[in-house]
Amino acid sequence: MSDSTEVTRFRPNRWVAILMFIWTLLVMVSLVWNLDDVEEKANEEARVHLKALFNQDIVYRRWNAGHGGVYVPVSDNAQPNPYLSHIPDRDVTTTDGKQLTLMNPAYMTRQVHEILRKQKGRRGHITSLNPINPLNAPDAWEIAALKRFEAGEVSSFSKQPMDDGKEYYRYMERMLVEKPCLKCHEAQGYKVGDVRGGISVSIPVEEAILMFEDDTSGLISGHLALWVFGLAALLIGGRRQSRAEERVLQEKYFSDSLVETAQTIVLVLNPDATIRYINPYMEMLSGFKQSEVEGKDWFDTFLLKRDWSEVRAKFSSAIADQQTRGNVNPIVTKDGREILIEWYDRTLKDQDDRVIGLLATGQDVTQRKQSEQELNSSRSLLNGIIENIPAMIFLKRASDLRFELFNKAGEELLGYDRNDLIGKSDYDFFDKEQADFFVAKDREVLASHRVLVIDEELVTAASGEEKILNTFKVGLYAADGTPTHLLGISLDITNRIKTERALQESEKRFRDTFDHAAVGIAHVATDGRWLKINQRLCEMLGYSHDELLKMTFQDITYPDDLNLDLDYVEKMLNKEISNYSMEKRYIYVKTGRFFGSILP
Repeated sequence: MSDSTEVTRFRPNRWVAILMFIWTLLVMVSLVWNLDDVEEKANEEARVHLKALFNQDIVYRRWNAGHGGVYVPVSDNAQPNPYLSHIPDRDVTTTDGKQLTLMNPAYMTRQVHEILRKQKGRRGHITSLNPINPLNAPDAWEIAALKRFEAGEVSSFSKQPMDDGKEYYRYMERMLVEKPCLKCHEAQGYKVGDVRGGISVSIPVEEAILMFEDDTSGLISGHLALWVFGLAALLIGGRRQSRAEERVLQEKYFSDSLVETAQTIVLVLNPDATIRYINPYMEMLSGFKQSEVEGKDWFDTFLLKRDWSEVRAKFSSAIADQQTRGNVNPIVTKDGREILIEWYDRTLKDQDDRVIGLLATGQDVTQRKQSEQELNSSRSLLNGIIENIPAMIFLKRASDLRFELFNKAGEELLGYDRNDLIGKSDYDFFDKEQADFFVAKDREVLASHRVLVIDEELVTAASGEEKILNTFKVGLYAADGTPTHLLGISLDITNRIKTERALQESEKRFRDTFDHAAVGIAHVATDGRWLKINQRLCEMLGYSHDELLKMTFQDITYPDDLNLDLDYVEKMLNKEISNYSMEKRYIYVKTGRFFGSILP
């Protein structure tokens, strides 16, 4: 919502916009005209440059022709010209045996052009409508120029694309037959003064334009500065003419903003708390129309009586120019529902600084408050679970591995108060060896993105007692995969480990006693199978260990004693007796009978 301090927004009048358009058009026309003039200069500069290149070709061509050609050593790049084979002394040999061949003007010019093309990207071509060498055949542009030469034109200049796709400035001038030319071309029927052909020279357009780049940039920047200066002058002038109109538009903008504010309650109250205005969003939210509530008391219409005292005190502060913000109280809708609103108040004053009302904006925070309550409930539940789990739970920052959370079970296990632990690291409580181990495992977990299970790890409690923990560690990560925290859960398995070790020791002692006893001892299944037999019993009965394991005690019990023995066994299985003793006879493997006493 806008207020009286809203910054004026300038909108130029129509005539200012028209003048701006005309000014822009004039500057554009001037720029185009000047750029076209620069292009003309570039074209003329290119033509002059190409004319100079042509004249250069003509000079060394005449020099060559004036000497009747020049002899050069025969090489890969200077093979005897087959088109000069009619000249008797085309090839000669020096007194020291070096082979020389005659290079006529056309041959020399073509090679010079090839060198220029490789080194500078410039092109030259000696050509004719009736060339002796096919390499001198003209392209389409050259053909057209040569035909114009025969009609009387002297030169041709234009801008044309060539075979590499680039655009070139091309210049060509005719060549007339001179007396030295007849040495090679008289056989073709030419005579002095005839149009023999021409030499075309070409340079890339971009190379020529570069020479005028500064001129072009200067024109553009100059016109741009001129255009901006003109627009600024027009805008300043238009603003001065529009100030009166803008004051009216400002008031209208303020009123429109009140009406058009979306998804926010806008409420205007008079100093006596009667309603002056509610916006469409407030109408939609409350179910009341502006016409239904205008002039009515705000408290009677929208507030519960239980809240009147508190809200009136806040209204009195706000209307006294003590702005309030963030107050939350419910309003009652037309259909009786309660909606929680968070209010931001501002005192309204006239131009004489007198209070004329209160502007209040509000947001429906019902859902947010419910979400906050649910979140708080979830946090309380989670905290309750963490506090009551009979395992140590801790949370560390990934950046420095300092504790951020520690539960009650962890305090009891280590003997440290959690307030002492929070913000500290392992090095503050444990020796370096233990701390190094804990930190190394933490870093391993955070880097691997996996759960790490440490079956047994040793930790020294505050009392100095060493405890054995079964620990689970897992990393917590942001959406981009960056580690934020490390969560650890540790179970105190000290008593279990001690019990297991004691049991293992007891079993070892039992095995030693069983195996080395001076009397025969056996462990027998309920069906009579031998489960475990010591060596002394094997010696007493005369059987090997493996032989006895394949038998039952019934197999080697003397028949007259078997029934009594089995009766005792049955009573034990039925829990009628817990043990029994008897003397019984065994079948000894050597003599056939052995007397023994059994104490199950």
